[in-house]
Amino acid sequence: MKKFKNIYNFIIGGVLLSLSFPPFPFFPLAFISFIFILNGIENELKIEKQRFFIKFYLTFFIYHICSNWWISSFQENTDPFLMMAGFSLDIFHPIFFMIPMYAYLKIRKVFSKKISILIFPILWVGWEYFHSIGELSYPWLAVGNTQINNIYLVQIADVCGVWGVSFVVL
Repeated sequence: MKKFKNIYNFIIGGVLLSLSFPPFPFFPLAFISFIFILNGIENELKIEKQRFFIKFYLTFFIYHICSNWWISSFQENTDPFLMMAGFSLDIFHPIFFMIPMYAYLKIRKVFSKKISILIFPILWVGWEYFHSIGELSYPWLAVGNTQINNIYLVQIADVCGVWGVSFVVL
């Protein structure tokens, strides 16, 4: 259990990020959710690949399942293929979010903490944009979508899109 002592940062980060998405009215949580995730990385810079996978998969699985609970439509008389598709999405899609986090981990091992944190929003938003194009696009979980209820910050979306809002949040 000692190997997973730092897992609470990752779990809290995933829960806070998922609670910042609508229909929950807690959009300010998006501003602090990545602090826990990045703190978890900072506390474990020599993380093994297996533990990296477990911790980040758990973080983004929580984020994904709580933010996209509506996809599977677990109700009576629901189409079983819809439920299977939603379940598959819940299981496999969190892996996509581990790519920018793994890149950040590699960047953090090379650069100082200050430079790495300045690079992180560019890295994350670039990944969100890349992930929104092509056949496997899935733009619903862009961090900028957490600010839909924040009428002041969401105004910049007409100029720079959801990715600009994501950048400001990060």
